[in-house]
Amino acid sequence: MPGPGNNKSHLRESAINRSAALEQLIFQIEWAHRNAASYHNSELAARSIGNAHASLAEAIRSLSLGHHDRVDRLLNVTWFYAKFAQDIIAAEATEHLLGNDRFIDLIEQIGHLGKKSPLEQAENSLKRLATAIAEMPEVVDFQAGNYIGLYVDRVEKAKRTYAKAIKALGSDNAELAIEHAERGLLHLQLADIHGRHSPSSNLSLIANEVGKPKSEAGGCEEIITLLADCICKIKLLAEYKNIQLSSVLKERLTLIVQSLQDAIENYARADHTTAFDTAINGLVWSQYVYGRLSSDVLLPVQDQAKTLRGLYKLALEAGLASFEPICLATSDGLEKIERLEGFLQLALGAYIDGDINELDKYVRLGSIEAGALSKYAEKAKNQALVNELKPEATVRASTRSPRR
Repeated sequence: MPGPGNNKSHLRESAINRSAALEQLIFQIEWAHRNAASYHNSELAARSIGNAHASLAEAIRSLSLGHHDRVDRLLNVTWFYAKFAQDIIAAEATEHLLGNDRFIDLIEQIGHLGKKSPLEQAENSLKRLATAIAEMPEVVDFQAGNYIGLYVDRVEKAKRTYAKAIKALGSDNAELAIEHAERGLLHLQLADIHGRHSPSSNLSLIANEVGKPKSEAGGCEEIITLLADCICKIKLLAEYKNIQLSSVLKERLTLIVQSLQDAIENYARADHTTAFDTAINGLVWSQYVYGRLSSDVLLPVQDQAKTLRGLYKLALEAGLASFEPICLATSDGLEKIERLEGFLQLALGAYIDGDINELDKYVRLGSIEAGALSKYAEKAKNQALVNELKPEATVRASTRSPRR
């Protein structure tokens, strides 16, 4: 039976391999982002790429300190950001190929010591790092097309980290020297993986396979991923159909993107409850916005948690009822939409508070209001049609012979 030491070694090796794979994924996404700059430089994608880099760097730092539980969570965060950036770039590439080039930017921006003395450990770690740097292969030894740039970058980071470790040891800060030395060794392990692998030509396949978080059905990781997918679907729909978003609707969509950011940040802090609820908030409003833009369902029933189907149903009904442009053309219609959005927000608040009775109440009231708005829209359309026909009917009447 493997002992605790073997298990830690396995966790470390697995984390190193996953870190390297994610860094390679980010590299390819950055390459795609640079190529896309000729038709649109997406700030949302750029921010997500930057966040992916930051969370990966923090994961590597935690790995060097032996904080394996935190490493796994931070690598999940890295994947969330990288996948979202890739999906945004892919959506905009589709829009560009269709020849429309109308893009919507939505921006909101994220050790165990052994028995030896700290001084002995620091000296041993520095010796290991110095030897490892000296033994790293030259670039010419690798096959052309491999991740040479990433390899060189990691080796250079190891050298800089070695210099920091020497400086820390010279200042009698053995613990800081150990931290730098261990991180330097980790840089070299990542470099070794980069030197032995070449980029895949299929970016979308890599994103779905590399570094994807393990999660239970309906778990926090799945909900965050689903929210990111929904945002990309809304963006693609609006750009594909050349929909001019009102300032109010664009602000709502921006808040949904902020929900994704907040959910990921709470997840990174291990506050899974808040992360989950925040992502649900974003998903419910995503369904509402999608319904307003397309008069269609965004989240199929099988993707909805049973306990949340009432919320999703209300969001869909609200979106469908607000779909008719005539509702936005009158003060009565706008007032009804605002009231309907208020019920949806109250229902979400009741869900967050765990008040099932209040949640059911606001879902029922919202559903009634959505029905009233639909009837109002139908009546307004019929009245508008009558008004359009009136001039023609008047002309025909004036040309008739008088009745005798």
